[in-house]
Amino acid sequence: DVSSSNLIPHKHRRAMGTCFSVCVHRRPGLSFIDKVANVGVSFLLPLGTIGKPGASYEENLNRLKHCRKKAAGMMPGIYEKSVKDKWKVSEVLVPRSEALGGDVKVLLHVPMSEHSDLPLVVWIHGGGTTLNECRDNYGADVFNAVSATMETTAKFCWASVEYHLAPEKRFPQGVDDVCHAFEALRAPGLAEAHGYDTWKIHLAGVSAGAFYAAHAGVRLAKSGVQLASLGLLYVMGDPLMVGKSHRLHGDLPMCPGSWLAWSWRVLLAEGGPEAGDGPPSAERLRAGSVFFLDWAALRGTPVLNALASCDMLYDDGLSLGKVMREAGLEVEEFCAMGSHAMAHLFDTAAADKLFGWFRRALAT
Repeated sequence: DVSSSNLIPHKHRRAMGTCFSVCVHRRPGLSFIDKVANVGVSFLLPLGTIGKPGASYEENLNRLKHCRKKAAGMMPGIYEKSVKDKWKVSEVLVPRSEALGGDVKVLLHVPMSEHSDLPLVVWIHGGGTTLNECRDNYGADVFNAVSATMETTAKFCWASVEYHLAPEKRFPQGVDDVCHAFEALRAPGLAEAHGYDTWKIHLAGVSAGAFYAAHAGVRLAKSGVQLASLGLLYVMGDPLMVGKSHRLHGDLPMCPGSWLAWSWRVLLAEGGPEAGDGPPSAERLRAGSVFFLDWAALRGTPVLNALASCDMLYDDGLSLGKVMREAGLEVEEFCAMGSHAMAHLFDTAAADKLFGWFRRALAT
């Protein structure tokens, strides 16, 4: 006898399994539309195939390349539609020697109307440190929403940073990239040409972007650079991944646990890409964690810590909030009801808090 399951191709059985897991599993706070969005992500970007037990480094690299190719076929087009008729976009190539990582690309977005001396948000995209680019529709959608809630026509500018991805480059190369871009954007000539104020530069990111924003924000503050604010959305915080939320929500396609664990390994492994995905040393694990940063350097800087109730990174964000408050920071924190990075899309009250925080920070 031939079972009916054998008549269904493997990739379709896997997708059906994901659909069943996401839609049937009872998760308090995960709305039906959030579940549907997660199922859609599993079909469009199968990150959950990366980092599975028994897969070789080469197999995982090939799966990552497949996901990168799919993302590259979707995201830039969505980004272009998001910024069209809303922002004037200029590409800025920040020079740097090859020995330090090469030039850093930044996309500067300025309002369509005449403006000067506006605040600037330096935005860091997400993607587990292994995926995505500066043409980031997520950031565009956030800033479109923030702009829509503000009264004036010319409100603010934002800059999206293209940082090096793992495993091609390892930690702390991405932090170096963000710091280099931030410092370059403080140049008076560049600021005057694009109509923003060098004393009003903010730093924000989502997921892996929040991880890099945290590291870069502390490093910049310790070097004497004053941030206007620091916004951390659904932060990827600690490579140990020991929180309860990792076990509860690590199967959701928006941020699959197997992919994230593998991303941490290739980010923190010592050496170049040839180092593979072996376990990082205790020293590298500590260096990568945002829990051990010198947060006191950012005292006086407004900080946002946005969490999601059904996010495997929820415990990371919760612990980070405690660490920052213990260091003397004033942290505005809220938890949206839903999954990683998308929760505020389905939680109106949380969206109001998110966009309201940006609006108040930019008005300071």
